[in-house]
Amino acid sequence: MELVARSDVFLTNFLPAVRARLGIDVDDVQQRNPGIVYARGSGVGPRGDERDAGGFDYATFWGRAGVGLTFHDPTLEYPVAGSAAFGDLISAPVLAGGIAAALLERERTGRASVVDVSLLGVGSWIMAGDVITTALGNPQPSVALTPHAEPRNPLVNIYRTRDRRYIALVSLQADRDWPELCARLAIPELVADPRFDTAARRMENRHECVAQLDAAFAARTLDEWRGQLAGTRFVWEAMQTPGEVATDPQVVANDYIVPLDREGDESLPPMLVASPVQFDETSRHDLHRAPEMGEHTEQVLLDLGYAWDDISALKARGIVN
Repeated sequence: MELVARSDVFLTNFLPAVRARLGIDVDDVQQRNPGIVYARGSGVGPRGDERDAGGFDYATFWGRAGVGLTFHDPTLEYPVAGSAAFGDLISAPVLAGGIAAALLERERTGRASVVDVSLLGVGSWIMAGDVITTALGNPQPSVALTPHAEPRNPLVNIYRTRDRRYIALVSLQADRDWPELCARLAIPELVADPRFDTAARRMENRHECVAQLDAAFAARTLDEWRGQLAGTRFVWEAMQTPGEVATDPQVVANDYIVPLDREGDESLPPMLVASPVQFDETSRHDLHRAPEMGEHTEQVLLDLGYAWDDISALKARGIVN
């Protein structure tokens, strides 16, 4: 509570019963410091019958919020598991943004808010289009399950190269981009082909159109396409492995990966992916390892004015490590 008295934000992911038992719930904290922003990260939100239930990104974000079954290949016996911390890493900056907004509100109005972000809430938001579409009685969306030969717009699709790499092609202004795409793919005869000369005809004849594009993309390797498609008005990207992302020229140019000061601990990686938020076009380059559990407890207590005898007494009682 001495920390609470001098802090701007109290952030917790303890469940309600634990917060009450420890005496650190909203009323406890804001009674000690009425100006503090109280922020809670949870699995399923602060209200409802399950408010006391825990949550993890794999189960709550990927499973319960509908992400996993939407991005599931029906030919597989089981849904694909989510990547580690997938929902956590999306939800964390949402919570940080909410805290920043609450601090700005406090500055302007003097009111200190309670900020809540849950994995279920963020997962529902990520899936908003699909959630609302089905809630209104429409069929279950199948964006992720659309067969390769069945896109409504063949210029929004994934195509395989000669060396079995993949290119994601996105042209939302397909009639504008069709002539340029055909020229880049060395199939200029298709520009005026009556089967493909408008978006409506390309959709009507999408099987044939996709087959033509399949053949064209399969004629060259990914590296060859990088040169051939450089500078296009339409958007395309190579589908990369995580290892390729680390050396992507744009990742490097924007300092999206930065060195880590390992402080002599060679078990740590020499670099980390930086926060996606930059200020003044600059990434933080002073990253250090995360502290060990309780590593700074003594220093924090000393800063609060505790003597070493007091700290020893707290340790003897099992209050701090």
